[in-house]
Amino acid sequence: FFILFTMSSKVTAKVDFHKDNGPNEPSDDIYCLVDPEGYAKWQNDKSVPLVNVVEAFHIYKEHSGQPAKISEDDMSRILGTKDEQLAITKILEEGKIEENKAFKC
Repeated sequence: FFILFTMSSKVTAKVDFHKDNGPNEPSDDIYCLVDPEGYAKWQNDKSVPLVNVVEAFHIYKEHSGQPAKISEDDMSRILGTKDEQLAITKILEEGKIEENKAFKC
């Protein structure tokens, strides 16, 4: 687990996406950071701009206990696209928010 430090008082949460790659390959666990209120609004109204939902247009994975942006190749392999906006939309649609992992930034 990690803590993101900024000078604002916004609450941020993770939306986790899990891809099972079968019995002989490790699974992929990635996430993006969202504003929980913006995410809730977006779930009910997809016309809400993603800029009001995500904290940054980045997708992360844990690497040695620290967040690391995933590569374009990993994004394509895991999510089927190299377009970060489409990839984030898929995470938001199919992922699960970790509400108990919300933290103040």
